[in-house]
Amino acid sequence: MKFRSAVSTSTCRPEWILAACAAAGLAAESLGDDIDILLVSPDGTRKMVIMSYAGGSQPLSNVSFRFADTAAGFVPDPGPITEGAVYKPTNCVASVSDFPAPAPAGPYSEPGCSGSPAATFASVFGGMDPNGIWKVYIRDHSTPLSPLSGSGYLFGAGIRFILAPTAGEVAVAGRVMTADGTGIRNARVTVSGGDLAQPLTAVTGAFGNYRVEGLTAGETYVVTVASKSYVFETPSRIVTLGDSVAGLDFTARP
Repeated sequence: MKFRSAVSTSTCRPEWILAACAAAGLAAESLGDDIDILLVSPDGTRKMVIMSYAGGSQPLSNVSFRFADTAAGFVPDPGPITEGAVYKPTNCVASVSDFPAPAPAGPYSEPGCSGSPAATFASVFGGMDPNGIWKVYIRDHSTPLSPLSGSGYLFGAGIRFILAPTAGEVAVAGRVMTADGTGIRNARVTVSGGDLAQPLTAVTGAFGNYRVEGLTAGETYVVTVASKSYVFETPSRIVTLGDSVAGLDFTARP
């Protein structure tokens, strides 16, 4: 097989790139746990391991799966990898060794395999110009550190870009209410963190609705509610904005 697969992009507005969704189809005798996948940006400066030391000891055979920041979980280890599944980028070993040429040498951005990802498509590739040739490098590190060979081969790879509005065009909105659904007026909803130099605050209206604008796609914020008359079950929430978010509600204790 060819050691790398290339995907060209030519129509995305540079400032719109937020994240990528990578897909792979494999037919191989290699074990899932032995497969390493590296995604490299067109300019070669951003290099992310999207799979390594994950997927278990079952041989991969005609299986297709995808990687996305929004997936529910990581690639299972000890597996198995499920046909058609969507996983977060996953690597279950620290400091992945350099891929052999022609792949670029490390260090690489590595997502980890539990908890909050240390690297995501958004954090590694967000904000860059996506136009050009993206490269996907795949190796079997048990052979050792070689491209897939013999009867193993990659029969498809691709990247789907998730376009996001430009900076300042996203917002969070929702409702602050009592346990029985009655809106709470004059509650203060504060958004902090991310790229904000200082927090932004909105005050709820008669029906408990609020909206905070002027936020940036791709940033992670803390949204907190406070009221003089009520205590809330969950007074703060952490949200990463890929687009405007509605329905971020807060409910007071009975």
